[in-house]
Amino acid sequence: MRRKVIGSLEALVIAIAEHRHEAFLQTRLAQTLAQTGISRLGADPARLNAAVRSLVDPTNATPLGTLLYGTPPPGSASAEL
Repeated sequence: MRRKVIGSLEALVIAIAEHRHEAFLQTRLAQTLAQTGISRLGADPARLNAAVRSLVDPTNATPLGTLLYGTPPPGSASAEL
């Protein structure tokens, strides 16, 4: 945890603007990565979003592979691992 002392309203405004700009850039990067995964890697958009959401859910125990590709058929080599 970081602590930063903000000594004036002007400094507060600057800090808020910086964080909003960073958040905007991070959101744009995430959108670009998702679009690239869909167009170049053939990811299913709904499954990709579900997998991303699962990473921030501490109660989710579903493997990413299952979220991305579905449940393997019974008896397959990957189902037995």
